[in-house]
Amino acid sequence: MKNKILKEIDSFSALLYTFGKANAAEGVKKFFTDIVNQTWDSNKDDETNLEAVKSSFNFNKALNAFHNNSDIVKCIDMFMSDYLLKV
Repeated sequence: MKNKILKEIDSFSALLYTFGKANAAEGVKKFFTDIVNQTWDSNKDDETNLEAVKSSFNFNKALNAFHNNSDIVKCIDMFMSDYLLKV
């Protein structure tokens, strides 16, 4: 499941590149991959890890909203609604 999420991150990043958002694409790829890698616990089942990953994304979304980083918040929203739900 972790690899599937990482592939979804690659797909989302590629979409951003397609729309000419190279900086956003590079940032998303690194930031989102870091979230997944830091959250994932190989000793837990996929469902538990998926919920932890979603929780980490929500936490980062709230943190970035607090700091008025609206572009990051939009990227997190798009990724969670259009990509993470497919996993």
